[in-house]
Amino acid sequence: MNLKKEQLMIYNFLFPTRPNTAKVSLFLLAVRIIFGILLMNHGIQKWSNFQELSTAFPDPLGIGSPLSLGLAIFGELVCSMAFIIGFLYWR
Repeated sequence: MNLKKEQLMIYNFLFPTRPNTAKVSLFLLAVRIIFGILLMNHGIQKWSNFQELSTAFPDPLGIGSPLSLGLAIFGELVCSMAFIIGFLYWR
């Protein structure tokens, strides 16, 4: 019973319906910025080496290596920017 209560507290902290305080809001903003920049940096590295990576990039979807690389770059650049600004968090 106590474990479920702790899990619920952790879940409510990670996914609040509304941030209760300014400290929580600033913490969540800092986390979004840090992880968003890390992910964006990874996408920029892929984008800058597109020619070299497009021939040897894994093709898990069966659509071709260049297109798979393009989708990975999109996910790491555009989605990280959306993550930083809090897209889908605003209500």
